[in-house]
Amino acid sequence: MNIPALFLLTSRLLLTAALLHLSLLNLSSPLQAENFYDTIIRSGTIVDGTGHARFVSDIAIKDDRIVAIQKNLSAGAACEIDANGLIVAPGFIDIHSHSDYLLLEDGHAQSKIRQWVTTEILGEGSSAGPYKMQLPTRTFQTESQRLSWNTLGEYLDILEQQGIATNVASYVGLGNIWRCVMGNSFDRPTQREFSQMKSLLREALEEGAFGLSSMLASPTGLLVTQQDLIELCHVVHDFNGLFSSHIRHEGTGVFRSVNEVIEIGRKAKVPVDIIHIKIADQQYWGRMREVIDLVEKNSLSQGHAKVLVGLPNAFFLAKKIVDKKLSVRQAENLVRLFKSKKIIKYISKDPNLKQIESTLKDKIG
Repeated sequence: MNIPALFLLTSRLLLTAALLHLSLLNLSSPLQAENFYDTIIRSGTIVDGTGHARFVSDIAIKDDRIVAIQKNLSAGAACEIDANGLIVAPGFIDIHSHSDYLLLEDGHAQSKIRQWVTTEILGEGSSAGPYKMQLPTRTFQTESQRLSWNTLGEYLDILEQQGIATNVASYVGLGNIWRCVMGNSFDRPTQREFSQMKSLLREALEEGAFGLSSMLASPTGLLVTQQDLIELCHVVHDFNGLFSSHIRHEGTGVFRSVNEVIEIGRKAKVPVDIIHIKIADQQYWGRMREVIDLVEKNSLSQGHAKVLVGLPNAFFLAKKIVDKKLSVRQAENLVRLFKSKKIIKYISKDPNLKQIESTLKDKIG
């Protein structure tokens, strides 16, 4: 049974703000006008992702939306599921997925859905777009047709047209942007070429990318300087986006590499997502606590230089919607993600984001 409506926020359970749940404010009792639902899940143990203790309750679903959470619901339903002794939880979010092309091949995504992964975050270093200029048009052969596209937006459109079981969000990959302009050259970009990269990045963000991702241990990433990334992240900042980075060095250079991306976030005023945070060289084994302390120290700092390990900033994405600093395409992408054009309510524990209400419906008309 696919139950996409209840998605709560918590960093500890890796449930990110890519999905904002239908607020529990009014779910303590059934809708007054309703006495019959499509589905009722009976006596499940609910772990909602807010950090609250688990609790046993019934869940009523109407028109693919959770409309009531209450013990011993008296109303009936066309379908009733006995969840006694079972856990009922929000769908998990794969915050580092490489399913970009697998979803085109098989949109059912059974390997994810059957593990209760209902959202995939795509694009690490490289992404499904853009493919322009020195990168040829991207093509993909499915069993029944040959697909082609040039931009990340076109890819998202195709993905939606093909039909997929999971929700999807994507970064735009630095590798794509760099190689669109520079090809396979190892030369430094000229000022004109770097401006072209910024334009490609801006285009992808307008088309719905949630931010910029980089793989700094790759051949392309090795060509990119910290100052390059700061300049590109200024564009990301304009769209209230995220910077997600596979760091340059996971061995003896791990501290230097973590500090590098922290500094990028601080100077460009964007949140940073550190991917694959670990110590790969045995010379530094046993010092992981120091790496975590470095991250935690900066994640608690004021301003935009928040550092996250492996997940987008939940509160930041919520605020992004509230401030309505979204392009039309970003709003449409969020609607695709939320599977609803209704007002989305979110109450966070962040004192700056309490009782937030906004709507994407106004943005896209």
